Amino acid sequence: MPHIITEFSADFSADLAKNLATQVQQHFISLASEGNFDVTQCKIRFLSFSDYFVGLSNESSASFVHLTIKILAGRTVEVRKKLTALCLQSMQEIYQTQCQKNRVDFSVDLVEMDKETYQKTTVNL
Repeated sequence: MPHIITEFSADFSADLAKNLATQVQQHFISLASEGNFDVTQCKIRFLSFSDYFVGLSNESSASFVHLTIKILAGRTVEVRKKLTALCLQSMQEIYQTQCQKNRVDFSVDLVEMDKETYQKTTVNL
């Protein structure tokens, strides 16, 4: 069920975002016993931005990568912290050497979705 949304500056390729998504899926697998994650239900999407600011810098001198992970509520703080730390580390390893700007900001946000209100269905055609 996890949703993984990677937002990044357009100077990075979508292939890097796909590499990050693969790493994040591996983190879910490694934490499956602690966090009860089902990677087979993962929804992954990428959003590239050509117009943006990072602090007071615009796209000519700064880059960014932001990862939003949405999971159903109920995991311990320890599991959530492990997941975000692993994802931030992977993000830096994948993107840092590819940055051509003076600054790159990396961030991870984990959002817990309410089990009572989240709705989902699958239609097999």
